[in-house]
Amino acid sequence: MGGGYHCLSQWETVMFGTRITFLMSTVGNSTNIFWQECPVGRAERQKLLNQKGCVLWITGLSGSGLLSKLSS
Repeated sequence: MGGGYHCLSQWETVMFGTRITFLMSTVGNSTNIFWQECPVGRAERQKLLNQKGCVLWITGLSGSGLLSKLSS
């Protein structure tokens, strides 16, 4: 799969290389996850902070050494 990112929101954003795909995502069986409206929009926040946001999900078995592999 390579490098991509996943944004947890009402819409699922998946990026692989230079291609960005938007898909409607579902919450599944979880009943305690709610979309939160923010008074500051994404573009405005990026301009104010002079940076873009990023979410990095690291998944795997606990103690499997994934963080060691990433830091080397």
